[in-house]
Amino acid sequence: MKRIVQAICRDWGRSMRTEELIVESALNWSRQLGAGELASIAKRMCGEGGVPVADRRYRLKVYPACFRGDEAVDWLMSELALSRPQAVRMGERLHAHRLIRHVLDEHDFVDDELFFRFALTQPTPLPGDAEAGEISLNELRALVQVMRSADGPQLGTHYHRLIRYPNCFDGRDAVTWLADRLKVSRTHATAIGRRMLRRDLIRHVFDEHDFEDRRLFYRFL
Repeated sequence: MKRIVQAICRDWGRSMRTEELIVESALNWSRQLGAGELASIAKRMCGEGGVPVADRRYRLKVYPACFRGDEAVDWLMSELALSRPQAVRMGERLHAHRLIRHVLDEHDFVDDELFFRFALTQPTPLPGDAEAGEISLNELRALVQVMRSADGPQLGTHYHRLIRYPNCFDGRDAVTWLADRLKVSRTHATAIGRRMLRRDLIRHVFDEHDFEDRRLFYRFL
């Protein structure tokens, strides 16, 4: 695993010339890792020789068994031979796949002194997950094919805070489409979207969020 990750990093590293290219290569490189590889990396991070996990205090409150975001970035750089932008992107993907989370679920992953925890087994079940789990991978793929067609949720260019996001769809529109097409609740439809994301069929435009029923933008893979 380590050799594979390092080889991918070296390939991308050869083309790095400016800070913009470094960030872009980190973004593209992180997309090459699937859910299984991300889970393997998270397992290494929380094992022996992994990221320092300890009870930590902030404003008189103790947060047990957590780690700092910046220390996770340091570990990823050291153990997987990543640049700092690549390590941050890795942390963001681990967070998007719910393998790590902020101790209060108030922040996405950042290269800072914020506290995070590992999801040591499976991610904490959310409403609708049990029903969504009854859909097979082949059924999810077939559903995504329909979603990509003209009959699917609107695919186009979206704007948020003056930033342009081409070829993507709004999470709310996808939930509405899934709920209407499958005759299920919005909670159930959102859970199906989460399964699509964890199966690497869709992704958030920056790999920073799980699938949610709100104004977040996603793309098909």
